[in-house]
Amino acid sequence: MATLTVNTVDRGGFDLAGGFVATASGGDKFPNTGTEYAVFKNTSGGNITVTLAIQATVDSQVVTNRTVTVAATTGIKIVGPFPTSTYNDANSMVNFTYSTSPNLSVCICRNTTS
Repeated sequence: MATLTVNTVDRGGFDLAGGFVATASGGDKFPNTGTEYAVFKNTSGGNITVTLAIQATVDSQVVTNRTVTVAATTGIKIVGPFPTSTYNDANSMVNFTYSTSPNLSVCICRNTTS
C-alpha cells in the first residue's frame, strides 16, 4: 500500500491536473487530519469501485466499509472529508482499495484557511 502525498489547496489555487498520481494495485493511504479530500479520475472503459476502510466500530460491531463508484471514461469523483474517528487507522491514515487500479489516478487535497 503506497502512501500518497497530500497537496495543499488555498486561495492561491492548486493545479489539480498536476496533482494526480497512479493508484497502487494493493491500495493507497494518506495521513488524515479530517480536512482532506480525495479526487479520483478514471480513464478506463469501465466503472471502478473505491473502497474506503472504516476503522470505527458501533457497539463493538464492525461497520461495513464505504464504497464509491468512479464512472468510466474520464469520470471524476471527489470524496471527503474523512472524520478521523471513523476513517483513521492506528497511524492516522485513511486506507483505500480499488476494484482495479490501471487507468485510475488520485489526488489528495487538504483545505487551508490562507
